[in-house]
Order: sequence, then C-alpha cells, then structure tokens
Amino acid sequence: MPIRAPEIDDEGLLARYPFLPQGRSFIREMLEENGITVEDLIEAPWLEDVRVRGRLRLVDSVLQQEDAASSSTIDLSTDVGRMTETLSFLHAMLVVCASFDERLLSRWIEGESSRADKLLGMDSKNFNLLSSSFLSDIVVETNSEGSEVYWIPMVDFIELSPKISGKYWRLVNRPLRDGWVCLDSGAGETGRERASRLIKERVRESLKVSCEDRISRMDDEFAAKFADPVERITGLLSERVKEEMPMTAAIRDDWPPCFESAVSELNQGVNVNHIGRFFLAAFSKSIGLQQEQTCNFFS
Repeated sequence: MPIRAPEIDDEGLLARYPFLPQGRSFIREMLEENGITVEDLIEAPWLEDVRVRGRLRLVDSVLQQEDAASSSTIDLSTDVGRMTETLSFLHAMLVVCASFDERLLSRWIEGESSRADKLLGMDSKNFNLLSSSFLSDIVVETNSEGSEVYWIPMVDFIELSPKISGKYWRLVNRPLRDGWVCLDSGAGETGRERASRLIKERVRESLKVSCEDRISRMDDEFAAKFADPVERITGLLSERVKEEMPMTAAIRDDWPPCFESAVSELNQGVNVNHIGRFFLAAFSKSIGLQQEQTCNFFS
C-alpha cells in the first residue's frame, strides 16, 4: 500500500471509482456542498435517482451479475451524473451496514470489488494513476510481442496474491527482477487485467475495513432509518441463497460445521483456498451428493 495516495482532481474519476482512498473526502465534500443529510438520502424526492442506482448496485451484488458497463448509462461529465453515481455507492454501503448481516456484507463487498476489477482492467488511460492509490509502485513495459507487461513490488504481490486461487498467482511461477514481480498476459487476460485482479483484493480489504468501522459506530436507531431497503435486499439474498443451495433442511442438518462453514464462505463470495475446495469436493462425494449439487457450491 502506498504511504500516501496521489491527488486526483478529476471529479469524474472519483465518481466512477468511489472506493478510492481519496473517495471518502470527495463524498463528504459532495454532501456538505449540496446540504444533503442522511435523512435526505433516505427519503428526499429529488434524490430518488440516487436510491434507484443504489438499489441496482445492491441487487447486482446479491445476484453476482454486475456488468461493469452498467455505469456507462450515467453521464459522469455532469454534476447530476457524478452525484448520482457517487451517492448511490454511499447509499448502498449504508444499507448493507444497517443490515448487520455478514452474509450481505460479504456479497456486497465481492460485487463492488469485482466491479472495480473490471472497470480498472478496461481503463488504460487512467490505470497507472488509479493503481498508484492501491500499490506501492508499478512499472509498465512493452515486451517483444508488443504486449504490455506490468511489474509490481514483491511486497505487494506477497501480501495480496495468497487470496487468489490459481497457479499463476504463486510467486514461484512469476518472473522476478530485483524485487519486482512480473504480471504478464495469459489465459485471455492482459497484463493490466492481471494487475487489476490483484488490486481487487486491496479494494475488498478497504471496503471491509470501512464497513466494519461504520457498523461499529452505528446504533439501532440510525440503522432503523434504513429498515425498508434492508428488508427488501435481505429478502432477495435469502431467496438467492435458496436457489444456490437446492438442499432440503434434513440434508443440511447432517452437514458437519466445517463443511457448512466452507459452503457458506463460497456463497458469501469469500475465496476458499485449494485445500478447502478439495475438501468440499471430496466430502460431497462421500456423503452422496450429486455432481450437479456439488458444482453449485462453486458456481
């Protein structure tokens, strides 16, 4: 993580990437300049577009079908567009925190960090500036084939890569040079998309810390202000989990705690390591689950 995040003056960028470290002050200033309170965010008629966009962000996270291109429908060159995109992020976060539901929190964080991964991977113009907010340094080179190759400090790679599955992300499989790790293209992904995948873990970590801080300071009276949207989104999440887990209660009652925990983590968007995944597959077979049922755990 950089000691100090670079300054970003482009309000369009800050609206598009509200999860940036610089985003907190940008959101606070936007609220103050427009005289917007939490109550306004919940019920003011003129902020209905913000709430609608916030609900869409939540639904996309719960259903795990966020399309990075969806933000293109909002014109970030206008004050209204920037406000809608920025405050929708805040509204969604407040709803999630007010739910005090760890499962919903994990889903939302996974959805927003995945969206960040996609957006960053496509943003060739601003990638170096944005990545310097999450990595201690980054160097871009062009190889003999004309493809971009990204080099990041080993300390960043060692910190973030263990959270990602796949042999590509093992340090022993990466080219090294003077304390730098190479992220090159492969398996249909560019070097920039590989770097974005690594940054996703930093975004996930940042959102988790931010939400946990808000939850620790949120009392029941404040949370009650979001009762309606919380009820709607938790209901949707419950239905989604039932669809993803087509098991009878009797079958689930037979699961040992370790198996239940691993399945729950997968459903919450938490990355389960190779050993955990192998255990899930092996134990599923041993208790007689159908192949389709086992595959549903990983979909």
